[in-house]
Amino acid sequence: MKTILVLLLATFLLNTSAAENKYEQAMGKAVEKLNQATMLDDFIEAANTFERISNMEQKEWLPLYYAAYSQIIVSYQEQDLTKRDPILDKAQQFLDKAFKIAPKESELFALQAFLYPSRIVVDPMARGMEYMGIMNQALEMPFNKILKIHGVTIYVLLQL
Repeated sequence: MKTILVLLLATFLLNTSAAENKYEQAMGKAVEKLNQATMLDDFIEAANTFERISNMEQKEWLPLYYAAYSQIIVSYQEQDLTKRDPILDKAQQFLDKAFKIAPKESELFALQAFLYPSRIVVDPMARGMEYMGIMNQALEMPFNKILKIHGVTIYVLLQL
């Protein structure tokens, strides 16, 4: 009886380890593809890959982060300003899901702030005041105060 119990436990642990390993491998390949992306289609493909991973690993916020990041990059590269809002809406959906999983994750707040300038560019006169305030709030969230102490907030703002 003990032997059967030990074998069942070992099988369970091996299956759990293999599942985590598949997730890590998929994320590693997807991040590598994202890092090599240069064209608009490459970023769209990366966003789709991260979306598929997030559908498989629904308790992980990182694939949603990268899916949103990829969509935001697509929005910055899109020359037709009328196409930006739907792209950014999809990025916002990924961010909203990620915030539900990891509501205190500072990287999500920084990415949220990175999304807003692309929205502003669509119609600067109408959206500038609205989104500048929201963007600053995202960077000033209590969880990002640590970033401010180390000077990273300045780096994030310069990247926007």
